[in-house]
Amino acid sequence: MDDRFDHLSEGVLTLDTSGSITEANAPAARLLGREPEDLCRVSIEDALPEAAQPQVASAAEWVEGEVAFVEYFPALDRWLAVRSVQTDHGPTVYLDDVTDRERQRRDLETRRAEVRTLAQIVATISDVLTELVHASSREEIELTLCDHLHAADLYRFVWIAEPDVGEESIVIRASAGDDDVLEQLRDGFGGEPPSPEQRALETSEVQLVTSLADAGTVPKPIQRAAFAQGLYSCVAVPLTYGSTVYGVLGIYTDRQDTLTDREQGSYAALGRVTGFAIHATRQRRLVLSDTVVEVTYRITDPTAPLAAASSALGEPLTVDGVVPVGEGELLVYVSLTDATAGNLVAHLEPETPARPIRGEGSDLVEIRLVDGSPLTVLADLGTSLRAATFDAGTAEVVVEMAPETDLRKFNRRLEEVFDTVELASKREQERSIETAGEFRRTLRNRLTDRQLTVLRTAYLADYFESPRGSTSEQVAESLDITSPTFLHHLRAAERKLLAAFFEDLDQNRHLVGAADDAEET
Repeated sequence: MDDRFDHLSEGVLTLDTSGSITEANAPAARLLGREPEDLCRVSIEDALPEAAQPQVASAAEWVEGEVAFVEYFPALDRWLAVRSVQTDHGPTVYLDDVTDRERQRRDLETRRAEVRTLAQIVATISDVLTELVHASSREEIELTLCDHLHAADLYRFVWIAEPDVGEESIVIRASAGDDDVLEQLRDGFGGEPPSPEQRALETSEVQLVTSLADAGTVPKPIQRAAFAQGLYSCVAVPLTYGSTVYGVLGIYTDRQDTLTDREQGSYAALGRVTGFAIHATRQRRLVLSDTVVEVTYRITDPTAPLAAASSALGEPLTVDGVVPVGEGELLVYVSLTDATAGNLVAHLEPETPARPIRGEGSDLVEIRLVDGSPLTVLADLGTSLRAATFDAGTAEVVVEMAPETDLRKFNRRLEEVFDTVELASKREQERSIETAGEFRRTLRNRLTDRQLTVLRTAYLADYFESPRGSTSEQVAESLDITSPTFLHHLRAAERKLLAAFFEDLDQNRHLVGAADDAEET
């Protein structure tokens, strides 16, 4: 080749009037994977790999200098910028390796697309969560979820299902999209390999399938549905609260640029909030129901913390009350008969935090229980605890549940978790209705005149405000009593007030006009 091309980093090919190569410099030969002498007298169309052929209409275009394109050549694993120009020496083709630039550009475009899609998904999920707050039933929650996700133009098909307890099948609870897909998904559940929804139910984790065409990922019925409807990928989201899985949300799309690993956190949050919303509606129905079902269970699980501790101590443990402090987490207050609080704490495993109330020698212990205990499982399933005793590895627990609860399914869920579950008794109970005025009169009768005076004075003097409008010394001086006497009467009155309130909650009695409070909760 002419010396004028030796200093160039670009590949250079000179052509004759027929479009055949007459000269090639070393960079051109290297870029095309050939020796320079091998390129001479070869047509430009034959010299370039096949991937570039669609860009070329005829040899005349090369000769006239009208060709310019950027193309990926799989055989070379390179992006080349190709252009033909007319020079004083004839048609000349320049080849420039732009692989790094193109890969960076495409990677940036992919990341931007992911960010845009993720922002759209987050916005859609945020809108859905806002709607869930106002839903009054599980059915409304599920329909809202499917309809809003499908209407967002992100997904082609959305459905919610739950396992048919005791059967190798599922119950479809809500869907949005093509019903033909729904039947294929139902048929694919329980097959081999497991469907994404089945894996989500079994693991309680989000399952992502980036290619439904992969034979090793999904059962044949789902593959057929994906092929027929043009579906490309899917995500299965478990709907959970604590240790309870209420069902699974399946989301299917025909786009290839979504459902990446980066989005799984958003879907997992959606599953947890939906599970919480379902749990909250069950609790609300239980609180507002005029009738409840009281069920007594005997649950054998020797490894549960309180059951194991009762066996080690050789005496029963009585639960005085529980306070939910998170998903699958309870503060449990346990009283003892003969053993001391210190002895009970010593028999609990390190992963079960506990502290004696009123010291090591007292008979009351606060214990933090997490997922897996009979009490946490029953709480996660939406029941209200009435009483519980642990003795020699067995728990006898009395709970209240809403009348519409499917007891057969409820019992099956317990049997999946614990060694032995016995339904000892079941009965329906009518709840008494107490007006707000009756509650206040009951409370007034509990307080002495002095306690009422101290409590009312402290309230009117802004003692309970933050910051306080009056100190204990100032209120005591107004009442012409000492500060210790004021605090003694105040605490006695507060304890009676709190006892009346929490006893009322524990007995699940209604206050006329309290529905708004329940809705706020």
